[in-house]
Amino acid sequence: MSTSNLTDYIRISCDTRWQPADEAADPRYVGDIGAVAPKYGLFGKEKEKVQRVEDLKQLWGI
Repeated sequence: MSTSNLTDYIRISCDTRWQPADEAADPRYVGDIGAVAPKYGLFGKEKEKVQRVEDLKQLWGI
């Protein structure tokens, strides 16, 4: 961050970069953007049994 925001307002900034059309695009910043499946937590895929909110509510007595 270049400067601190000392106001009561939000600040939005954008870093824009340009390159010649004949140069290849950096693969880190182009391509399909998709959601990455979580490994842990409520919807984690690294568990034997997936916890459902309904099951937790019943366990908690809600």
